[in-house]
Amino acid sequence: MGGHRGWHEHHPDETVQIQMRVLFLSAAAPPSAGSHATRVAAFVEALHKDGHETVLLTCKWPRPLEESSALFARTKLSARVVALPGGMLRAVADGARNRAAGGIGKGIYRRLRKIALRLCIPDTFILWVPRAVACGIQLGRRSAFDVVVSSGAPFSSHVAASLLSMILRIPLALDYGDPWVYEPGRRRTGLRLVVERWIERKVIARARVIYVTTDETKSLYQERFRVDEERVVVASMGYDPSDFSEIPAHGPPGPRVFVYAGKVNDEYRSLDGLAAFMRGLESGGVSFKVLFFGSGPKVEQELGDYVRRGLVESRGSLDHPDYVRELRSAHANIILGNSSDVQVPGKVANCLAARRPIAYFPNMDDLSRDPTLALLRRGVLRGLHVHGVDDFTLVAWARKDECTLDQHVLDQISWPVVGAKFVDGLERACVS
Repeated sequence: MGGHRGWHEHHPDETVQIQMRVLFLSAAAPPSAGSHATRVAAFVEALHKDGHETVLLTCKWPRPLEESSALFARTKLSARVVALPGGMLRAVADGARNRAAGGIGKGIYRRLRKIALRLCIPDTFILWVPRAVACGIQLGRRSAFDVVVSSGAPFSSHVAASLLSMILRIPLALDYGDPWVYEPGRRRTGLRLVVERWIERKVIARARVIYVTTDETKSLYQERFRVDEERVVVASMGYDPSDFSEIPAHGPPGPRVFVYAGKVNDEYRSLDGLAAFMRGLESGGVSFKVLFFGSGPKVEQELGDYVRRGLVESRGSLDHPDYVRELRSAHANIILGNSSDVQVPGKVANCLAARRPIAYFPNMDDLSRDPTLALLRRGVLRGLHVHGVDDFTLVAWARKDECTLDQHVLDQISWPVVGAKFVDGLERACVS
């Protein structure tokens, strides 16, 4: 426990020579679930393997979640973790989500959450920012940092890191798991767009290096913010090869099991294509079950009939090892496409590495602009079947000889390769 009230600190074993001291800010680091938390963990691990010392400044999560998270345990081996309270607004947003998911006062709590999301700039972690800045200043005075890194979303991390960069007079690096102002899941309009775009422009102006996940996002930032090409590094979402060293030859016995892990929301992911797909399976007499993990109340709202008949189950979020196990053992994995022409869902790399059939449901009218389909086309040399805009894209194979993956593409989106690119960009930013 640190000397400051409210801090939770975890220290790694120091067994490597320190080359660079990094202050890493992410409000959604492990034990938070999801592909972005996995990204943060991979980058922290890459820094540690390259001999750098990292202090990870993040949000405090419930102790049972911290104690049960395998990914959090791994992260603590690579970084000193300092966890700070997220603040009242974050507590309101989390409480609203939990109550809505639990069926108690659904309408009231859903409205509370929407109000919090609309009023908080840039997000509901904004009250975490002053705590993070104060903590970062105190940590920097104890022992100077060479660089401050922030990873978003949530983008309160970028605000806090930019302030710390100015106060501590150290370089700033920004990692974008998603675009900020142009994030497809939260469209900004009117005065909010003007204010938030001004904030992001100021933050970007301080950054020595900016990481994005796709070439399309890089082009977006070069166009909208006039960012020099050499400052923007494409570091894609990735997968850990050790997670997929052993893959079952077939799915479990019984009905065909389809797995989807991740959020489903009104803004940019639709269940319409999947619902049509399930109707087709039923009419063809195919026995199946679809498992959703951490997807929220929208599943039961839109697929209630399937839920009542036991064909769809909506379960809670998974810890990383459990998530990987579900991907490896499913008959097929589901990817719901974004309504964005710049972003690829974070789970695509894991789904390809799992070497199970993939049912991809686009959410764009023009498939030629869909970056997810473009990645699938690059990664799958044989076995890719495109059924149309209103249907689905199926990467389908039952035997190894029915589908061929491009191992070079898989290698390039593995965390060891992506993490090395991240560290290299950071080292160059510190000496420039």
